[in-house]
Amino acid sequence: MNNLQAQQQIMKVVGTTFNEASGLAVNDLMSQFWAAWQALSNNPELSSARQTVVQKAEILNDKFQSMTADINQVKLNIGENLKSTISDVNSLTKQLANINVKISASETTRQQQNDLRDTRDDLLKKLSGYVDVNYFESANGAYTIMLGDGHSLVNNNESWSLDWSDNKLHWVQTSATGAKTMAVISSGEALGAKLGGLVGMNNQLVEGNPDNYLGRLNSLANSLIREVNQQHSQGVGMVPFSDRLVSSEAAHDAALLHTTVDVDTAAETIIAGSLQINGRDIGRIDGSSVVYGQAMGKTYNAAAAINNAGAGVIAKMTTQVAGSAVTPMTAADDGQSISFTVNGIAVNYTVDAAGAPDDTDPALLASHLKDAVNQAISDYNDNVGLTPPQTNQPKITIEVLVGNGLNGGAVNALVLRNTNKGDESQIVLAGLDQTDPVEAKAGLTDGTYTADAAHNTGALSVFTGSGPISIDGGADDTIMAELGWAGTVHYSDNAVTVPGANSPVSFTVNGHAVSVNLLSADTAAQNAQLIVDAINLVSAKSGVTAKVGNGTNGGILNAVVFSSETSD
Repeated sequence: MNNLQAQQQIMKVVGTTFNEASGLAVNDLMSQFWAAWQALSNNPELSSARQTVVQKAEILNDKFQSMTADINQVKLNIGENLKSTISDVNSLTKQLANINVKISASETTRQQQNDLRDTRDDLLKKLSGYVDVNYFESANGAYTIMLGDGHSLVNNNESWSLDWSDNKLHWVQTSATGAKTMAVISSGEALGAKLGGLVGMNNQLVEGNPDNYLGRLNSLANSLIREVNQQHSQGVGMVPFSDRLVSSEAAHDAALLHTTVDVDTAAETIIAGSLQINGRDIGRIDGSSVVYGQAMGKTYNAAAAINNAGAGVIAKMTTQVAGSAVTPMTAADDGQSISFTVNGIAVNYTVDAAGAPDDTDPALLASHLKDAVNQAISDYNDNVGLTPPQTNQPKITIEVLVGNGLNGGAVNALVLRNTNKGDESQIVLAGLDQTDPVEAKAGLTDGTYTADAAHNTGALSVFTGSGPISIDGGADDTIMAELGWAGTVHYSDNAVTVPGANSPVSFTVNGHAVSVNLLSADTAAQNAQLIVDAINLVSAKSGVTAKVGNGTNGGILNAVVFSSETSD
């Protein structure tokens, strides 16, 4: 019953988002939007018809934004409710274990501790309201209590706890030394009762699931954007233009804040509420040990905390995978082959061990393998071996470095990473034969790797679709510095476009005026450079420098990328 009650309470709130008053529902607003387009198609020369389309589009956009904000707020409330419920469960299991001890120690065959047993039964009843449990009584009078999937909660004097993190429910075992072992409970909904209901509703709102409420809303919005852009790109405007229109995917995540998480404070935990982004409190960010010079664990925890805050931004990591240090070849390995694929691109390397300097030196072997992988990727991207107009698609944005102990890999290990900041896409290694003594010396292992606590560059990228990113770290920048936000920070917005006519542009950077005249005869890249040059003219006063984005330096192609040095 508690399961249904929990879902019903949340559904009432979600329902208010989707069941709107007549005329204000998404269906109504979309009908008005398309009607405005129809009117414009009948009278394309009327500025009033064009303005109506813009107004209806803004109203529809506001509606989508409002619905998304409502869902994020419900998700945030569910998260708080989950934490509170799990805290109650953990408290009850401890109390039940303590009463088990008292009953076992004091009962005899002639006398039972009825008061203690009544108390225990009351606690068990409360526990079953939070989560479905099975239990039985042992010969010594103690209860053994288990979750429906078999995970133990109480056994004699021992108790186990639950934890909620990364949108997953974990079963936690703590050893006598305090070491914790965590296991994901595969289906939190199957727990039943209140906790199962909350997990089930969270799954309906979590990002990344195209079939839940948020996923379907995002799909609707993206479909609308694609259809409008597709139609718009086929028409002709009032003023000729040369730059092509791009889809919503290409222009997604317009603003970027990219920083490296501080390794000196990587082990320190940031207390919940110490940071605010766009006015929303950021939850606890656990510290973690540094791995080969990078704060990977803390970066992962920071991204999760920011994404769970519903602050209107998306925090991402950059996927990176490092092998173990290469093993030097022997003279007997000369001429042997190492063959594997990186994201489907074939890499073939022939071992050189005919005489020094050669692959019997681990540093040279690592460098040679690095060059072989990078060259294979470069050849693929440059369409080597193809006859125009044939091209290889999609392009691969992965690079290989040689580990130095501080760049994410051990000395002489191969480190593969995505070159675009905030790119969490997969790096797939395949075809490596660990039973082959020569291939095993490369130190790489087959697998599909995505950004997680052990596979990231230690850098945090925060995106927003529009507007600035407002960060409040309190009285000084001490806490912000832990995430790299008190050192050099970067910000970029949409790509510069070519104006229909020469256009003067004026704005301020940190209060200092910048003026530039954009030229219709110039390319987008040339206009972007004009803006950058104008910003850099006042950099000595503003403390801000700028560069033209190239897709790998913190901004998309032809965006203006701002860099600012701040101090505590």
